[in-house]
Amino acid sequence: MSRRNDVPPEALVLLEKFCEDELSQREAERLERLVCSDPAVCRLYLKYVDLHVELSKRFRLDEPEHISDSYNANENLLALSPLPSLSTTHYPLPTRFVGGPVFSYMVATVVLCLMLLGAWAYKITHKRDYIAENSRRSTTSGAHEFVFVGRVTGMKDCRWSNEDTQTVVGASVSLNRQYALASGLLEITYSTGARVILEGPCTYKVESSAGGYLTVGKLTARVKTKGSGFGIQGSDVVKQKFPNPQPPIPNPFFVRTPTAVVTDLGTEFGVEVSENGDTTSHVFEGSIQVQIVGSAGSASGAPRVFKAGESVLVKKDKSETARFTRAATAPKFTLRMPLPDRLGVLDLLDVVAGGDGTGRTRGSGIDPSNGGRVVELSQSAPLPDGGFRPVLWNRLIDGVFVPDGKSGGVRLDSAGHEFAGFSATTAVTHGPIWARSAAVEPDEHDRYKTFWMFSIIGDWQYMRERRGLLAMHANVGLTFDLEEICNSHPSVVRPRGFRAQVGLAHENGTADVWVFVDGELKYRREGLRDRDGAESVDVTLEPENRFLTLVVTDGDEPTGDQYDWVLFGDPVLRVLVRQSEKHLGAESKKEAKGRNP
Repeated sequence: MSRRNDVPPEALVLLEKFCEDELSQREAERLERLVCSDPAVCRLYLKYVDLHVELSKRFRLDEPEHISDSYNANENLLALSPLPSLSTTHYPLPTRFVGGPVFSYMVATVVLCLMLLGAWAYKITHKRDYIAENSRRSTTSGAHEFVFVGRVTGMKDCRWSNEDTQTVVGASVSLNRQYALASGLLEITYSTGARVILEGPCTYKVESSAGGYLTVGKLTARVKTKGSGFGIQGSDVVKQKFPNPQPPIPNPFFVRTPTAVVTDLGTEFGVEVSENGDTTSHVFEGSIQVQIVGSAGSASGAPRVFKAGESVLVKKDKSETARFTRAATAPKFTLRMPLPDRLGVLDLLDVVAGGDGTGRTRGSGIDPSNGGRVVELSQSAPLPDGGFRPVLWNRLIDGVFVPDGKSGGVRLDSAGHEFAGFSATTAVTHGPIWARSAAVEPDEHDRYKTFWMFSIIGDWQYMRERRGLLAMHANVGLTFDLEEICNSHPSVVRPRGFRAQVGLAHENGTADVWVFVDGELKYRREGLRDRDGAESVDVTLEPENRFLTLVVTDGDEPTGDQYDWVLFGDPVLRVLVRQSEKHLGAESKKEAKGRNP
């Protein structure tokens, strides 16, 4: 008989309907496709037929002999004649229903389904009982392989001192599983409701669904009586929702170390184990019981109970005997997993206009011939090449330049990166690099209507996000200092990319657009024209990247550098942003809330 796992549930339903003469035309076609395409379904169908024939023989049903001869267990049968009867819309009921083929099919189906259901129910029940039994005896027996007691519910900047112990968020946590962190944070949520945060460097082994062994490092444990999972407080078990829950263990949560056993009495606490095995425990909420462990691994002396706000150190003396003492310094513990980093954007139009990338500053720019700030547009002669010029008034911009393709290598940034592949240019540009808002005020339009960067009014293809336009007329280059931009925002972890819409603003012009990262060409668009519309630019950035350079050169058309009005619409720097996190010293939860809103 085909195994249940090999056959889609849909096929079993359709086969049952087929035997009961309840298939619609669409269902008949679907079953035919399944039988012809799936060997497991084909085998099951033939078994159905064989069972019918066998039942016909055993109960001496009046059945034409040709049916027994035409249906056999040969799996190649359907390759020659795939279910010819399935294509009909209706299956007429035989004159003698009881004892006929349909009745036999129904009997076979019922028998088969009961067998499959029984096997499945036994398998699930057996597995459940196996997990429950092994969970109950997990602290005293080695028979707990593949028993899962929780999940990894959070990770932050994890590096592993032992790669064999690495994991991912969402992975199941099995008994005897060990985690060896070199750095970072790892959160485990037990199916019993206990949540553990490991802080590297740290080595922790899951010994039970009610605790584990901390060899070295920091651990914060919280046992809830409300929330997800099975909450445990003392020996009372409160059942709550948890994905794929395991049977609760009627024992308090514990953390073993080389010198102590810290037992939950309904609490939130931290444990730190030094390299030599000394154990420091601090209670944030509720209370804990601490039992000293002797050199032989057995309990030593009477356990002590500690309440919220109290700390205790179990320290070895010169004779290697562990004793209770006062902790010299209160260790710091991570009580909450930091929120995952999120993607954000910094507005480069705001940066060009003098902001830090988080505002909406517009209406100013940079003179590419000297790096000076421009706050008012005025008609001027073409600006000659002045070489690379630093922008001293804006530390977020490294510099500007007017490239000359005929002179060989062109300097792109203050680090000295050069590029010698620019096409021959006139080595002049027209007007400043300008940050224009998406919407133009009437007085601004009247004042600047003769300037090319204001010829685009209401054409949103260049600025779909309605941020605005970065106007750069050939020939000109602009370099952003990525390191300074990120350093100006403590929450920014690193840059991820540059994004913009690029297009030409005049029908007579042709321009080339270039994007460099640390002097390396990442994007090139030659012969950009007005009729091309807006094109997306998306350049990936790595953590170590320092400079982002945008360059516009003329397309070497008959008009030269005139009319080469290039627009970068909605230019943004995509960055990874670290959200707030909670890292507290050894203090009560009430005090912590007061100082850490």
